[in-house]
Amino acid sequence: MFIIFFLLIAVRPLLLYANSRFTNSRAKGVLDAGLAECSVRPNCFCRNHFYGDNTFDAEKLTETARQHWSTLLEAVARLPRTTVVKAEDNYVHCEARSFYFGFIDDLELFHNEGDSCIYFRSESRVGYSDLGVNERRITKLIQELNSPTADHTFLPNSQPNCQTLD
Repeated sequence: MFIIFFLLIAVRPLLLYANSRFTNSRAKGVLDAGLAECSVRPNCFCRNHFYGDNTFDAEKLTETARQHWSTLLEAVARLPRTTVVKAEDNYVHCEARSFYFGFIDDLELFHNEGDSCIYFRSESRVGYSDLGVNERRITKLIQELNSPTADHTFLPNSQPNCQTLD
């Protein structure tokens, strides 16, 4: 038991250094009006969420879109150990670090007002599996959008990948 504890303490600084120094961002940005697909590795999670349809009044839909995006940015700001790397009008790239070892995950959010959709993508930079951390992170953000305190309606229509739907 002592040896395992010692190894965890001794290896942590090396992992923190290697993780921050030698890993590159996996964020790919906006591709074809959406975010990149996840690879076959289980350390990535994507979700597309639609918040309106074409029957809404354009002005009301635009206001709804602004509410969703601002609510989402506030939720991202409350995520622990998360730093915004790049923020644009409709795209945000963040780095989220794991609690103990400091592994970095890339979190991307893209808001496409044209198809009334918010795209979520979170991928670990290292390793094969993330033990479901990225899925839980995105689920937490979606729950923030669906919370009863939010002053908007968020349709539960979702797609399991990050491809743009025609």
